[in-house]
Amino acid sequence: MRYNVGIDFGTHQTKVCIEDALNKRVPVYEFLEYVMPNGKTTVLLPSIVQINQDRTVSYGFADSSKALIVVNDGNNPPEKEVIADPEYLPIPTEPKYEPLPKKPESKNTGYLAVLEKLLPISEEMKKWKQECATTERANENRKQAWLNRKKETAAKNIQIETEWKRKVEQAEKDYQLAYELWKKDLEATSQMRFRYFKQASFYPSTWPYAYSPETLSALYMAYVCLCIRKRIGYEFTVQLGAPLGSKGRVSQQRRGVARRIWSNAVFLADHFKSLEGYVSATIDELCNLLKTEQIKSAPAIVIPEASAGLLAIREKLGSGMFLLVDIGGGTTDIAMCSVYGGQNGANKTIGIHRVYSFNKGLNFIFEEYQKLHPNQTIAEIQDVFRQAQGKEQFAQPIAIYKNELNGQLRSLVKQIVGVFLSGQSKKGYNKSHVEIAMKDKPIYLCGGGSVYSKIREFSTSDIYFSDKRPINKYLLNIEHLGNAGNIPEDLFPIVATAYGLSQQVDVDEELDEKPLEAFFNHLPDMPKDKPVEKTPENDFRLAMGTW
Repeated sequence: MRYNVGIDFGTHQTKVCIEDALNKRVPVYEFLEYVMPNGKTTVLLPSIVQINQDRTVSYGFADSSKALIVVNDGNNPPEKEVIADPEYLPIPTEPKYEPLPKKPESKNTGYLAVLEKLLPISEEMKKWKQECATTERANENRKQAWLNRKKETAAKNIQIETEWKRKVEQAEKDYQLAYELWKKDLEATSQMRFRYFKQASFYPSTWPYAYSPETLSALYMAYVCLCIRKRIGYEFTVQLGAPLGSKGRVSQQRRGVARRIWSNAVFLADHFKSLEGYVSATIDELCNLLKTEQIKSAPAIVIPEASAGLLAIREKLGSGMFLLVDIGGGTTDIAMCSVYGGQNGANKTIGIHRVYSFNKGLNFIFEEYQKLHPNQTIAEIQDVFRQAQGKEQFAQPIAIYKNELNGQLRSLVKQIVGVFLSGQSKKGYNKSHVEIAMKDKPIYLCGGGSVYSKIREFSTSDIYFSDKRPINKYLLNIEHLGNAGNIPEDLFPIVATAYGLSQQVDVDEELDEKPLEAFFNHLPDMPKDKPVEKTPENDFRLAMGTW
């Protein structure tokens, strides 16, 4: 077929690349363009679905002022925490004091009686004086202990009151913050304007809306399909990117989700036939149509997104192992690949040995940032991030993401080493040989996250692969790109996956995952009389499997 269309359905935006193979030896490429509200064009269509006030549906560049508002009775405002009055410690009461002993009556008369008033002459009077002094000291000690307890209690009550005031002030702050977030969340959830439905379709999670992620994805992709048909007609093949991992049940489920979304989209596009008719339909009409049992499976090749990045640069690949990392909005896709055999690009064998997709991308960085700035919405944080180019204020969230990415890469390297040793140690190879083969090999980077230098600066000290190569305009080097002048240079890493998806391939032959052992099994036995030194030549020999 003349046209092959690569669709990179993204969490934040969708990119479409069209290959025109009228002249198969010199295919011409074009990225589908969309008109923005300001009249300019772009190749990035925002992944947004909006239900309007008249219940029609808008896609991509939708006017938020026309969005339908639905009052959610279950979304009640937050309640202010009631802080109980402080419970003060009771002030100790003044103790009762021991009375002084009764003074004995003097038996003396005359001047002796007068003298005895001044000095205790008799033993009985001396004893009374001592008892009085003892009682007075005891009472004074009792009083001082009471005063100390009173002072301590007063200090503790001040602390209790201070803590109570702090809790009251904090409760007020928490309430004001929660109320502001509630208002923003109410606007977001009550406004029928949807994002992130792509990610939610492939990574099921709590989805707080009446319309399922798959339904919204199908509605959106039907719009994309009609845009493609308006540009090139009905006759084209489709290759879709999806966040698939290595072969397994989960990947098969996600492949099924991608095909189901596309089949539903084609069904809707066939029904309405034109963009004008489609955008005039109401959400109720569209949802009722999707309930029909007449939907047939539409042909589409579903390709792992990381593998699509490989297709974009396969002609530029050297021999040996390499990694490809696609940092998207909702996910990060990693592929471990190899090229061996052939010289000067002839008869190369390209192998995809491991494909991972983990549920973290730019959105993860935004969500981590929101934990530090809970008064900002994700949309507001995205604007701040773009303006700041992912720098200083995002250092901590980016560091968390890079640690996660580095952990995924370390795990992959550990698997490579394990597979190599399990199959090649009997040939005389050891760990150092596979380390030589991995050392300084390329890591190709694409996707929206790869645009930001702070994200690209992840550690490679313990993963051997260290030659980071962004898939930019110059690496892609698309010779015949019809609308090259309309694409800013910084967008090429973002559209690289769509370009790779537009490359017509025999998926069974080129993109099926090949066992990692297949890359190593071609190695001959290690020459026993010729120890391998760590030199560039032997590095190349091991990578190529030629000794």
